[in-house]
Parts: sequence; C-alpha cells; structure tokens
Amino acid sequence: LTPTAPTPAYRADDKSLLDPLQMYLGDVMTVNVNLAGFPAISVPAGLVDDQDGGGKLPVGVQFIGGPFEEAKILRVAHFFERSAKIDTVPPMCLES
Repeated sequence: LTPTAPTPAYRADDKSLLDPLQMYLGDVMTVNVNLAGFPAISVPAGLVDDQDGGGKLPVGVQFIGGPFEEAKILRVAHFFERSAKIDTVPPMCLES
C-alpha cells in the first residue's frame, strides 16, 4: 500500500506540467513497481484542499501485489472502493 503520487493531482493550469523533471517526479511511486514487474492498481482515495487555488484536488492510493497476484489486488481495490465510500468528483466539476 503506497500513495499513487507524492502530491495531489495537478491543477489544469499548473505550469509544472511543462517541466519534464516535475512530471517524472509525479510518477516516482508507480514507475519502480512497473519496472519490477509487480501487479499494482491505483484507486481514488479522496480529495484534499488545493493549497494554491482553493477547491479540492484528488489523491490516490496504490495497492501492490506479489508476482501473479493480479486477482488479489483487484479484490482488495474493489473492497477499498466499496468500503471507503469516497466522493471522487471534485465540486468544481459539478458546477455548470
């Protein structure tokens, strides 16, 4: 069990999206797992306050299994999503 990323999701207008190093650092929690060949799944874990612009940004949690444990991590992720009952739609997306 690890965070999906070291920070919340990027804002749509975040200038760090133009920086390749920042983009790489955003993937640091998932790349190593993929390179090692372990099965993993990332699921929404909630919303946190956006420090720069108000509102909320999504965060995720990553479940990592051992070799050939794909079915196991899918069951764990499903259980987590059903049990946590997390509202994953940021309020700004609901405004019309």
